[in-house]
Amino acid sequence: MINKVCLKCKEAKSLSEFHKSSRNKDGLKTYCKECKKKENLEYRNRGVSEEDREKRNNYKRVKREELKKIKILIGEIQEKFDNGKEKECTRCLEIKSYSEYDKKKGKYISHCKKCERIRYLLWYKDNKEKVFKYQKKYIKENPAKLKLWAKNSRDNADKKQVSKSGKEWRDKNKERMAELKREWRKKNPEKDAEYNHKRRVRLGEISLTADEIKEVKKKYNNICYWCNKKIKGTQNLDHYEPISKGGKNTIDNTVLSCSHCNKSKGAKSPTEYARTIGKLL
Repeated sequence: MINKVCLKCKEAKSLSEFHKSSRNKDGLKTYCKECKKKENLEYRNRGVSEEDREKRNNYKRVKREELKKIKILIGEIQEKFDNGKEKECTRCLEIKSYSEYDKKKGKYISHCKKCERIRYLLWYKDNKEKVFKYQKKYIKENPAKLKLWAKNSRDNADKKQVSKSGKEWRDKNKERMAELKREWRKKNPEKDAEYNHKRRVRLGEISLTADEIKEVKKKYNNICYWCNKKIKGTQNLDHYEPISKGGKNTIDNTVLSCSHCNKSKGAKSPTEYARTIGKLL
């Protein structure tokens, strides 16, 4: 057996009697464990009175007893609640199953999901601007991730639940929905017109695409087909031959008109309306 001599007590002892040390060549301390323990004790008691030492030792004993009681209590709680499958929330102080707790770095956090939600909402109330600023920055820097997240959300969503939630929100926010629709129509006139034509498809008619709608508008250059005046307000797509009288919803049967002519023409035939506005005698 290989021994080493302690520089404190000058005794040869086995290597297991020495603490490890990366500073020395042999990887061991120069003093043995027993001598090191005595040295540490002397250092701690240096300049400390007997009375203070007794107080400190008593305090340590009390703490050790309290720790033992806590360990016993934890053991009893774990045994009582199905071997630790339930735990107490540090906020609401309710005993809940581990499914009611989120994990962080592989460990369950100390408070339940409900308490964590309340904590976040209180924090969010005071930090709205900070959150919005971060979200805008993240959206700008990660468009591809955002598209992928949106696709995954749509694919994995419960469509019935989404439809139900959407309907509930729309019923509660009718004014907001109307405002959003108006804004969208102003920004997307061609798509709005295409939507209206597709709606007619569901009624059994042929629809115009957004490109065809653009082509009609470009062809008439913002001039009303019926009154030959420049259109100042909304541009309307009008059927030359009314649908109710056999006309089709195609690009060949579509003209550009102002709101006044579109409304006044109604279901009249081209000849009838031309006579009304004085184009034909």
